[in-house]
Amino acid sequence: MSFSCTLQSRTQSSITYPDVAKQVMKSKRIQATLDTCARQDCPKEATTFSLDNEEEFEDPKQLPEKLAFHMKRANHLLSKMKAGISLSLLKLTSWVLHRVLRYFLSTVQVHKGQMEMVQKAAESSHPLIFLPHHRSHLDYVVVTFILYNYGIKVPHVAAGDNLMIPVFGSFMRGLGGYFIRRKLDKVEGKKDLLYRAVLHTYMQELLRAGQNMEFFIEGGRTRSGKAAAPKGGLLSVVIDSYMDGLLEDAYIIPVSINYEKILDGTFFIREQMGEQKIKETFWGALKAVWRVLMSHYGNIRVDFAQPFSLKEYLQSAQYTNMEARKENLESRRNSFSRARRSSGKLRPSGSLTSLYGTDVVVEDQRQTVKDLAQHVVYTFVNSSTIMCTTMLAFLLVTKHRKGARLEELVQSFEWLKEEITFRGRDVGFVGRAPTVIQYAADVLGDNVVKKYSVPADDSLAGSEDSIGTELMYFEPVTCLPDVFELRYYASGAISVFLMESIIATTVYGVASDDLDIRHISTTDVFVSHDEVMEKAQRLCALLQYEFLFVPPCTSLGTELSSAMDKLITYEILREEESSLHSAYTDSREMQWAKRFASSLKMQEYSSDEEEEEEVAFKKLQVLLDEPDCYNRFNFLLTVLAPYIESYWIVVQSLTRLLKEDMPENEFLGTIHQIALDRVEDGVAEFAESVSMECLKNAIKALQSIKVLEIYYDTKTVEFTKTVSLCDKYREEERLNDFIDFIEDCRM
Repeated sequence: MSFSCTLQSRTQSSITYPDVAKQVMKSKRIQATLDTCARQDCPKEATTFSLDNEEEFEDPKQLPEKLAFHMKRANHLLSKMKAGISLSLLKLTSWVLHRVLRYFLSTVQVHKGQMEMVQKAAESSHPLIFLPHHRSHLDYVVVTFILYNYGIKVPHVAAGDNLMIPVFGSFMRGLGGYFIRRKLDKVEGKKDLLYRAVLHTYMQELLRAGQNMEFFIEGGRTRSGKAAAPKGGLLSVVIDSYMDGLLEDAYIIPVSINYEKILDGTFFIREQMGEQKIKETFWGALKAVWRVLMSHYGNIRVDFAQPFSLKEYLQSAQYTNMEARKENLESRRNSFSRARRSSGKLRPSGSLTSLYGTDVVVEDQRQTVKDLAQHVVYTFVNSSTIMCTTMLAFLLVTKHRKGARLEELVQSFEWLKEEITFRGRDVGFVGRAPTVIQYAADVLGDNVVKKYSVPADDSLAGSEDSIGTELMYFEPVTCLPDVFELRYYASGAISVFLMESIIATTVYGVASDDLDIRHISTTDVFVSHDEVMEKAQRLCALLQYEFLFVPPCTSLGTELSSAMDKLITYEILREEESSLHSAYTDSREMQWAKRFASSLKMQEYSSDEEEEEEVAFKKLQVLLDEPDCYNRFNFLLTVLAPYIESYWIVVQSLTRLLKEDMPENEFLGTIHQIALDRVEDGVAEFAESVSMECLKNAIKALQSIKVLEIYYDTKTVEFTKTVSLCDKYREEERLNDFIDFIEDCRM
């Protein structure tokens, strides 16, 4: 497999980047919104009351004045927002980057075949929509840099207005950046209709003009190294543009940007510890640039996934999931503009549609936006290259958390590389394992991995990792707060083993009373196949804000079955057929067996028939009597163990809500302090379980699966956001059953 590591500039003199400001201000959407805003601002006079007609009319004298005010505001919003791509700046920046990047990077790597696919897509007249995984502020520049050097029209890049700082903001604007608010509405609970209309229309006019576009579908940079849950607001504008007939088609291109070491420093550590984000400033940016130039960050690998047609995707989406999608696509496009104005047939869409709720859309389009966003995230996660620093960090948080000699790490490193490539994923390095490991440790730094020499045993003297009579030893930093940096890099490899880890964790949870994972066991342990499958799906639902388990077009059950088959292939599990009556005497297992037999129409159970009838039923034997099986099973458990511990802390704290509801911030602060106390007292197995992001995700997931509900307490002056148990879980016994489910999955 060959890579292009040194990019050569190519001419872009024939490419144009038009200013669409005039078209934006003349658009029907802007004109209608201006009229709406002006009328809302005018004092109103009530007409004579009538049972059949109760209307209010704006003061016509003030309407022109209000229109002029909002027109001026719209122009101001657009001028602050819009990009101003400069060919001269692009050329100068490419020239500078060719010479500057070498001071802190070894290479910027792209796959030649992938770039040929992108170039072929660019030859069409349709816009390209680049959707990268967001890791670093350098993401804004690196995709533009690569595309420019391959002669591809550079995209207009959506950037947060927090980056609109002196000098740097102008620089980004000249390279294609357009700035949007981090929070679209300045006043809580009141939509800024004009701002939303300007943003929506600006993006649509760029697309109509055939301009390429880039935005980060996760919103902000990842704080954990994993992909965050997608936000479909900007993506919905692209879909709207197609539905409105402004676009004939567009090509969607998920992009994965992988760093051996991120350039942004450890900004995420503060936030994972519960501290506030530091606001970007001019001097802060200067210091960051200086720090970058004085350090070394290894290699960057950028992967462009297969471009796919938006038109073809939407056509195929018509025939899946919902009966409402069966209508003809062309008729939907023709009627879409009229449908928007028909308030009696439509509902407000929410965050995953039409620019965070700029418009209202039919329900099936909302699901289409959500599905497409998830498809993109799943694609760039599972097509990302695993860098050497990711592999080393992943091994150190799973197989070698207490440290290891270089010789041990080499064996594990080669094993992990083989596992990754066997699953069709790529690794971003070449060379002998001992050299790569030492290089990766140097890039990560002593605050992530400590490297030192230890005396060699006689049996190891003269081995590959010995230096005289000493051996090289690598020890991960697993104390707070530095463990978050180690976990950040390790997170990039979780997707490789995610589904297998879900099955292993569930098997352990089901068999926790009988299974001792502290040592190799020869005890016969059996679990119900169907119980494992159902609890695995429950676990996926609980972790839904941590991971995207399957693409929207795939069944979760199918993927879990495939993962279980792998554990059977590894001989961790053995599948057998048995009879309910003879194999399952335990009442809990009988209950599971009856439920699944009934659901499969295998057997109708009644109290009279229970002891008289037998049904063929799958059981799984857990085999941990061989070192390879035992070690692989333990490895799979450790992949998700820190997340399970975080969620267990949250779930344990739900008992506090049996007494009274709590303000959300107070509840979150309480569980975060509990997690910190566990680490300080030395009882936490994983220090990273204090992750604020993970605790927040747990609360969101519990709300999604109807364990918690969050409401605004109208009895308080500020309408405090409050956490409450759903009625179903106010029964202490039922709540304890749910807590036990998570408790059983803990290592």
